[in-house]
Amino acid sequence: MPGEELEGVVGALEFLRNVNAGAEMRIGERVAVIGGGNSAVDAARVVLRMGASEVTVIYRRRRAEMPAVESEVEEAEREGVKFMFLTVPKRFIGDERIRAIECVKMKLGEYDESGRRRAIPLEGSEFQMPIDQVIVAVGQVARLPFIDGKLEVDPLTLATQFEGIFAGGDVVTGPATVIEAMAGGLHAAESIDRYLRGVDLKEGRFVPPPLPTEEVLYEIEPSEAPRYEIPTLPLEQRRRTFEEIERPYDAETAMEEGKRCLRCDLERGK
Repeated sequence: MPGEELEGVVGALEFLRNVNAGAEMRIGERVAVIGGGNSAVDAARVVLRMGASEVTVIYRRRRAEMPAVESEVEEAEREGVKFMFLTVPKRFIGDERIRAIECVKMKLGEYDESGRRRAIPLEGSEFQMPIDQVIVAVGQVARLPFIDGKLEVDPLTLATQFEGIFAGGDVVTGPATVIEAMAGGLHAAESIDRYLRGVDLKEGRFVPPPLPTEEVLYEIEPSEAPRYEIPTLPLEQRRRTFEEIERPYDAETAMEEGKRCLRCDLERGK
């Protein structure tokens, strides 16, 4: 994108990595975050805690199409992050440092291969937005030019169709969480170890139990006890701290909430 080399334009992963490493960074007063995924929302909430006065997430589709977890979006809004939907940046403007973004408004067209409607620019809707810093959180995809889509693997062993080759993480699941990628790496590592030792790849490995049928769930009498909301850090505290927002239940509340569990032993067809 024109202007992406300007000072003050940074990728979300680089930004978050530097924050975790404790690196010194110049934080702008007015920050724009480009993207609609979890990385974008994470970056927006972090830069707010770093001292930014105004943080705006710019996303090309509607809120309903955002890949980010809805609860994270809601918490970001509560903390003061603004969201600008159906908007796409065209270029970054500045001399040596970013000072504005030129954006264009969008409308939704036909559905694409991802199942979401394509974002189409609205002619004549360009506008400029003064900004001091841009965090780009788009375009993070696995580089697999030799295949169309994702790698197909055995769901238990993560073996590909090629002998001795295993795969996990985003190349298999598509964009997902770090925890899922770590789990894929762990399962693939076990398969590789078994393969090299000549051991059966599947014997003795954990198979997730099947989910219960809807018919079984309907037979269970639901609890009338209300759900206990998870306590959270007050808004006036969380904007300037990296403390965990969700606080633990006290012992009594945890026990009462645990009693609301319907059944933990259900398996499909039983």
